[in-house]
Formats: sequence, structure tokens, C-alpha cells
Amino acid sequence: MDGIQLELSVRNESALAANFFALDAEIQVAFQLASTSAADLIRQVVQATCAVDTGFMRDHVRVWMSPTGLVWEVGWDAGDFFNAGLAFYPFFVEYGTRFMAAQPSLEPAYNYVVPIYLADVAALIRLAIERRGV
Repeated sequence: MDGIQLELSVRNESALAANFFALDAEIQVAFQLASTSAADLIRQVVQATCAVDTGFMRDHVRVWMSPTGLVWEVGWDAGDFFNAGLAFYPFFVEYGTRFMAAQPSLEPAYNYVVPIYLADVAALIRLAIERRGV
């Protein structure tokens, strides 16, 4: 992917997935739903807070999910801009230039949503532990 993005990732996604898949099916689905919900919430917050001139940047925030559904990326794909005949400008909006102050939306959205997501994951881990009787 070419573009600007923030990503929640783990060092060894396959090992993490194997551990999650050892849990019962209901917990697996709950982890995937928590990840999907968090990614979508970040997208919504970015869309609500990003700088708007034409609305193109706001309307083209994307979410990419990993095959396991446990890791996501949220951001902009340069191809969307190039295909519309535009320069890829989100980087300049997010981080500013010497002529324009930064108007970030990705990092603030990430910082807002990740604690919510981590609390959801912690609750699911507690539930999984309780179910195993550990």
C-alpha cells in the first residue's frame, strides 16, 4: 500500500493468531469484532476531525484488515488521489509544511480509540481465562 497510515500491529501476528484460535469460537469472533469495531471507530473519528476543503480526503479514509482480523491499518491510499488526478496531500495536512500548520486527524484518532480497544481486549482475555477456569 502506498499512502499514509497508522497501524496497530504485533511482532508475531501468526503466533498471536494461533493463541487466539486456541480459544473457543465465541471468543475468537469477539476478538475479531473488537478489532473491526476499533478500526471502524478510528476511521469515523478521522473522518469527523480531518481538515476539509473539498471533502476528498475525508471521504477516502480507508481501513485495511489483516487476514486474521486482528491487525488493521487506517489511512489514505495514494492511488485514490492519483486516480482522481490529485497530488497525494494527506501527509502535508497531517504534519504541516513551513507554510501551513499541521492539522492532524490520524494520530489523535488512534490515541483516542486504542485505549478503548485495549480495554475491550483485556475484558475478552479475562473472559477467556474465566472460561478455562485458570
